[in-house]
Amino acid sequence: DSYNYSIASSSTLSGATDGIYANTNGGTLIVGYNSAVGSSFTGATFAGIEAINTTGYSSITNAGNMSALSGSYGIYASSTTGLITISNSGQIGNSGSGSGVNTAGINATSSGSNTSGITVTNTNKIYVDSNSSTFGINATNAGNGTVTVTNSGNIDPPATGINAVGLGSVDVYNNAATI
Repeated sequence: DSYNYSIASSSTLSGATDGIYANTNGGTLIVGYNSAVGSSFTGATFAGIEAINTTGYSSITNAGNMSALSGSYGIYASSTTGLITISNSGQIGNSGSGSGVNTAGINATSSGSNTSGITVTNTNKIYVDSNSSTFGINATNAGNGTVTVTNSGNIDPPATGINAVGLGSVDVYNNAATI
């Protein structure tokens, strides 16, 4: 199965659990097809965007404003062995005590022997509440596919700014002033 999601840039998404939830069992999953998601996200207690896949390709392209989110994640993507790519240019969380997301701004995890890898690119601010076991960007691959994280947005103030882990190559590029 292949699923492509495209959200109009003028919309506001408010969900009790997720702003956007996309799930497929091995198909291609694309959130932000043809153009980045440009919505404003509010109210989601788990994630602004949640994408779950098994063996298929997952792609998320977001330019939406997630500054009103205070749930667990801004963007959450997981697979067993499928390639994950995330490109974010929208702010996640907000400054101030309790105004950031609770666990990770961007979370991309693959739990199986993923040989295709994980790529995360972020160019905007990520605010995460200051607690133990929190991440600005968390990219972990249980397989030997390359994990690449490129960040140029400030990340403030999780326990770990960028956590990139894999059994293969791990490449982290950071040009932000604050992590």
